[in-house]
Amino acid sequence: MARKKYDYVIIGGGLTGLICTHALVNAGKKVALVEAQAHLGGISQVKRSPFGPMPILMNKITKTETCIEDVQRWASKVYPQENPISEYLMGTKTYDSGKFKDFVGFGKRAPEFVEIIQAYTNTYKIEFSEDLSTIVEKIESQLQSHDSCDLFLNSFCTNLKISEDSRIELAEINSSKLLEASEYIFSAPLSNLEDINPEVLSSKNKQALAKQDQWTSVFVEMLHQTEQAPTENDYILMAGTDKAVPCYGYFNEPTNFQGEQEDSYQVSQWISFVESNLTNDMEFTGNLVREIKKQVKRAHPEAYDSMCFERISLYPNSHGLASLKLEAFTQPNISNLRLVGKEVDSVNSPLGRIQTAVKLLDELDVPLAELSSSMLVENTVENEVQQDNLLNQEA
Repeated sequence: MARKKYDYVIIGGGLTGLICTHALVNAGKKVALVEAQAHLGGISQVKRSPFGPMPILMNKITKTETCIEDVQRWASKVYPQENPISEYLMGTKTYDSGKFKDFVGFGKRAPEFVEIIQAYTNTYKIEFSEDLSTIVEKIESQLQSHDSCDLFLNSFCTNLKISEDSRIELAEINSSKLLEASEYIFSAPLSNLEDINPEVLSSKNKQALAKQDQWTSVFVEMLHQTEQAPTENDYILMAGTDKAVPCYGYFNEPTNFQGEQEDSYQVSQWISFVESNLTNDMEFTGNLVREIKKQVKRAHPEAYDSMCFERISLYPNSHGLASLKLEAFTQPNISNLRLVGKEVDSVNSPLGRIQTAVKLLDELDVPLAELSSSMLVENTVENEVQQDNLLNQEA
């Protein structure tokens, strides 16, 4: 039976997969993008409260010198402002003995994920001129309307079939749909490959992944009915015991949600981590969430008492880099598969995800894409219905 063929099949529609797809379709390539969630962008997608859209998680990003040049190259293409990135200083505070103090390190109370959480506390931050989630939403809208792009949302890659000449020949989606392409890009966590097809990874890269600790990020977002919570600092909060699990977070600037609300609100965002193998232990993660909320209430009681909405999010295998043996993001055993999961990033942050996309596009000699207002979706509902029907079509 006839099967639609693509130039590229991209597995994973987070920030890296989204940027790569955007550039490839604008370069004239036919692309299928497979994403497990209902929307693209991963952690950078739009999140909403009963009052309106909230800032993306951790939108105040620690500046990383190794990433910033590539990030600026991408931002200059998709942001309408001449200077899309601003930089500023933000001191980190902790709460101890009933008062706030400058955070100078964990000392003997350092958690196992100390390098991950301490990386958030660098005093140099960057912020985009528009919320990153706004750009993600615009790119997704453009891809929905592009004839050369098929989006498979709420879809899982269940197999990557390897041919006799050691190339990926088909991607199996939801155990039923087969997608064929000349090239494949895997931008989901590389740890997922063990379940998809354990033969895809070389033995050396399997060993590298096995040695690397993987962490799941646990986010607690709170919406406070106040405009008094301090925004000039970020915070490391932890109880005064050796076994305390710290969390990192901050308060965003007050908002009335574009004038739609009479009162002002503030969003606070807090993050901590659990080992990835404990992600599904609801008792363990539930206790961590309660500990985060306890520490926020202890340090910021007035803001906590004014909380009117909260959201808890888990992102499995979100943190943990690995020293993989790759050449131009490929392995010698499979030449038409590019591995750009977060494990290959230089840093654990959206900046690392953006940089990896930029570097892959450089390898492919594909220019970064600009946002074009003429391509915006006029009928989003119609496009979503068409997408829902894609997986039901005959192969």
